[in-house]
Amino acid sequence: FYWNTKVTALDARKGRIGGVTGTNLRTGDEIVFEGQAVVLATGGYESNLEMVRRYWPKHLGKVPERVVLGSGTNSQGSGMNLARSAGGALRNMDHQWIYPRGIPDPMHLSEGRGLYTMVAASIYLNRRGKRFMDEMSATTDAVRAMMAQPGGTYWMLFDEGGANSVFAAGIDWQDKQKVRREIVNNEAVVKTAATLEETARKAGLPPAEVRASVERWNRAVDSGLDEQFKKKISIALPDGRSFTLSKIEKGPFHLMQIYPLSRKSMGGIHVDLNSRVLNREGKPIAGLYAVGETTGEGGLNGRAALEGTFLGPSIVQGHMAAAHLASTIRLASRQSAPIAATKPAPPTPARAVSTDCRQCHQMDRLLTAKRPGYWHFERLHAVVASRGYECKSCHAEMSPYRYNAHRIDRVAQIGVCTTCHLLTE
Repeated sequence: FYWNTKVTALDARKGRIGGVTGTNLRTGDEIVFEGQAVVLATGGYESNLEMVRRYWPKHLGKVPERVVLGSGTNSQGSGMNLARSAGGALRNMDHQWIYPRGIPDPMHLSEGRGLYTMVAASIYLNRRGKRFMDEMSATTDAVRAMMAQPGGTYWMLFDEGGANSVFAAGIDWQDKQKVRREIVNNEAVVKTAATLEETARKAGLPPAEVRASVERWNRAVDSGLDEQFKKKISIALPDGRSFTLSKIEKGPFHLMQIYPLSRKSMGGIHVDLNSRVLNREGKPIAGLYAVGETTGEGGLNGRAALEGTFLGPSIVQGHMAAAHLASTIRLASRQSAPIAATKPAPPTPARAVSTDCRQCHQMDRLLTAKRPGYWHFERLHAVVASRGYECKSCHAEMSPYRYNAHRIDRVAQIGVCTTCHLLTE
C-alpha cells in the first residue's frame, strides 16, 4: 500500500500488462510497480466535470449550464483513461445517476463541489417565479423537469418554519446547528429577507410572480388539493398515516438555488465475466482487469442504482477477477521490505524537549501552504483546528514524545478515522 501515489501509466511487456508507473505526489518521484497482472479499481467519473458533460444522458434533456459534483473527490475516471491507453473499450458511458436537488458545498465553493439537499416544507420555482413540477416527483422525472427550465436550474422557496427542515446528506452535515449556520444563514447559498418580495429580488426572481405562486400554494394547502398538478397536498406514510405539507407564510423567507448534482456512473470499462478488460473487438487484454464502478459494475445495474446496489456487484466482480487470476498466474511468495522511517534528530542538551506539538509543527502555516499530495491532510487538520481537538486525540501512539520513536503509525491511524467519518442513524 503506497500513500499519496498516483498511477500515471500502464506498463506493457511482451504483449501483456505487467505493471504500472506511479508518481509520489509529495516528492514528485516516479515509481515503477511490476507484477503479472493489473486490476483497476479506481471508481467512477462523476467528479470529473468534463466527463460528466461529455457523456450527459440525452434522455434527461439538454446539458445544463452548471452541474455541481457530488461523488467522491477521486472519482475522476482515471482508470477508464488508463484502460483506453491500453486499447480497452468503454461502454454505456451515458449511464449516469443525477440528482435534482444539489446545492454548492459551502465548504468547497471554489472547487465546484455540491451537496444533496432536501427541504420538505418548500415549493420549487423557476426563473419566472412559477412552480413547474410536483415537488414529490421521482428522481428521473424531476431531473427532466429541471432540465426543461431555463439554465437547468430552479429555486427552493421556504419560510422560517421550513428552515428547520433543511437536510444535507453526508457525514459532515448531521449537526442541525451546522446546517443552519453554514447553509441556511450563508448568503452564498441561500438568499434571505423579511418579505417575499425582497427575498425574490435578492435571488433575481420576479417578486410579483413569486408572491402569486406562494398565494396559490397556500390556497391549495387550505383546500387539500394541488390543482396545478392534480394531487392531494399530503404524503402517505408507510404506517398508514399521512403528512400534510405546510403553508409558506412566516418570515423571514429563504430562496436556495438548486443545480443538478452528479453522483454515480453506471458505465465504464468493458469487461467480461472474469473482469478482464476487453478491447474494441471484444477480446481480453492480457494482464488487465477492472472491477467496481470503473466498469459501471459490469452493466448489472442498468441506468439506475443506489449505493447498496453498487456494493454487491463490485464484490462479485472482485471475486471473479481473483478466481481467474488464481487459476492463470503463479504468485511468487515474497516478504515486503519495511519502509524505513526517518528519525528526528535528538534534542540538543541545551534545550528541553517540549511536549506541545505546536512547538515544532506550525499548523497555521502548514494548512495554508497548499502542497501537492496533502489534500486530505489539509482538510483533516482544518476540521481538527475548528473543533479544538488535541493532537493526542488522534496521535496517541506518539505521546509522550520520544525522539527515537516519533513517527506516525499508519495502522493505528485507521482506528481514528471514525472521529470524523461516522454517521449515526
